[in-house]
Parts: sequence; structure tokens; C-alpha cells
Amino acid sequence: FPSHDKKGDDCVNCHKAMEFFKDNNIDFEEHNTSQDPTSRKFLFSQKVMSVPYIIIGDNRFIGFTQDTKTEIYKALYK
Repeated sequence: FPSHDKKGDDCVNCHKAMEFFKDNNIDFEEHNTSQDPTSRKFLFSQKVMSVPYIIIGDNRFIGFTQDTKTEIYKALYK
């Protein structure tokens, strides 16, 4: 659930996250919170004001850093 905002194309970390998923053959569903009111409402309902917001099972990740990549691997391959 990488979601992004800022006119959709301006979120560098959102694009890095999606590239990471593609490069590692990890299926994902993209939600553009700047264009999709339902996705934006969901983000706000989670009390999240930052993107990317990544959901894997019960795990939630805000932002995309090297530490996030490590945690994503742990969540996917535990």
C-alpha cells in the first residue's frame, strides 16, 4: 500500500518504494492519495499524515529509508 501525495509525482520516497518493490518482484497496490479521496480518507483514519505509507500484513511503515527496506524484508520473509 505505498500511497503518495504532493500531486502524485513529487513524492520521491514513494517512487523509490515502488521501484524497490518492482526491482524485488514484490506485488503491491498503489494508492495515490492526492487523486483518490477514499485512499486519502483511509490514510487520515490511520492518523498518518506522511507518505509513503506501506502496509504489509499487520506491519505499518511510514517513509522509505534503508531501515524501512530492512524491516520490509523482515515482514515479508519471516
